[in-house]
Amino acid sequence: MNDIDRIRVFFNGDTIDVIHMPTGHTDGDSVIWFKTANIIHMGDQLFNGSFPYVDIPGGGSVAGYAANLATVLQMVPADIIVIPGHGVITDVAGISESLEMINATNKIVMQAIAAGSSPEEIVAAGLDARWERFGQGFINEERWIRILLASAESR
Repeated sequence: MNDIDRIRVFFNGDTIDVIHMPTGHTDGDSVIWFKTANIIHMGDQLFNGSFPYVDIPGGGSVAGYAANLATVLQMVPADIIVIPGHGVITDVAGISESLEMINATNKIVMQAIAAGSSPEEIVAAGLDARWERFGQGFINEERWIRILLASAESR
């Protein structure tokens, strides 16, 4: 993890790391880790309990978003307080659930593409009912599927 692009600031008795999260939500996002306070602010790199917005024209990608969540999970302690950019305050379980959702829904869409389904057929088929509650935010299931499709096309 020495190759992570970050800046460290010492302020008000805390060590604060600003860590660049490339090609996730966009290509310019960072998370802010207040190490002494044991808090990480994820910004738009975490939409807790809902489908995230991945800004592909802004340099984001679904694969990068998932990789960034995995990176955060590897570097933070298990008892850290997680402040998402969207949704309620959570913990590492919230990050893990979001990562699991992204990987599972991306797999569904990639398998449908491989099977020759059209984008409209993929949208009509939808995702596993397990992820239905994630579509209650401003990114509904159809919009999330279209983000997954667009991210696949941009590879």
